[in-house]
Amino acid sequence: MLTRVPNPFQPAVRSGPLSTPTTTRNQLLRPYPQYLVVNSSAATYGSSIYHALQAKVEKRMARGFSFLASYTLSKIIDDAGATTTGFPGEPVSGGGIQNHRNRRGERALAVFDVPHNLMMSSLWELPFRPGGVARHVVAGWQINGIATFRSGVPLGITGGNASQAFGGTQRPNWSGQDATLTGQKSGRLQRYFDTAAFSFNDPFSFGNSPRLLPNLRGAGIHSMDLSVFKHFQIRESMRLQFRAEFFNFTNTPEFGLPNTAFGSPLFGVVGTQENFARDVQFALKLLF
Repeated sequence: MLTRVPNPFQPAVRSGPLSTPTTTRNQLLRPYPQYLVVNSSAATYGSSIYHALQAKVEKRMARGFSFLASYTLSKIIDDAGATTTGFPGEPVSGGGIQNHRNRRGERALAVFDVPHNLMMSSLWELPFRPGGVARHVVAGWQINGIATFRSGVPLGITGGNASQAFGGTQRPNWSGQDATLTGQKSGRLQRYFDTAAFSFNDPFSFGNSPRLLPNLRGAGIHSMDLSVFKHFQIRESMRLQFRAEFFNFTNTPEFGLPNTAFGSPLFGVVGTQENFARDVQFALKLLF
């Protein structure tokens, strides 16, 4: 691929790499060999397919209590990454095309595929209605909660010997064995998955690892936010609200994605945390 061969464009090019008597063989194998770089702005290509089962359970407000839960079981497949930067607030793995001449070989899970997504929210006005002075202490309490449980996104492994194919995301070879390791994710941050399942591809070749692996996923999300309100009725048109809000109430870490660059000293290592530790805030709100 890097062998020097006679350059047929040399008589017509007066400066630059293509003005020399010889050029590399892979330059002549390009779709437009007379150019070093061809850019297409806002090109439309790629296809995707999405299937989902959606369910919702709702209890509307009655006797001071309401509840809402929604669940989505889904799968999305595409052959090109929908974005190069991911989505704000949520990391996604790589998913760049390796061989632009074989997009059929790029068909895989989408970088944002999340098979299980469960969200629940509730509001409960505590049913304590004592009279006298006790009502200022016991009555008027309200508890609110939001819980999220979401699968992790699929991971794609990049790196390996260069294919010399002018662009594309190089990938290594994959043994075909599921690289997922068992055990608590917090206990395998230094080796999140079985790195031995991947090896160097031959020089000047494409690795056989898919764009996104079918079973290997990031850590996912398990979070709960909680708030407690207390209402003090001052008069008919005015009340004071005390608020205590707990973000990441269970103080559960949301780990970032592991390093998926094959050949890196940190390959398979999780080095980031995507959420914050438990955050508590208090506030007073006057409603009138």
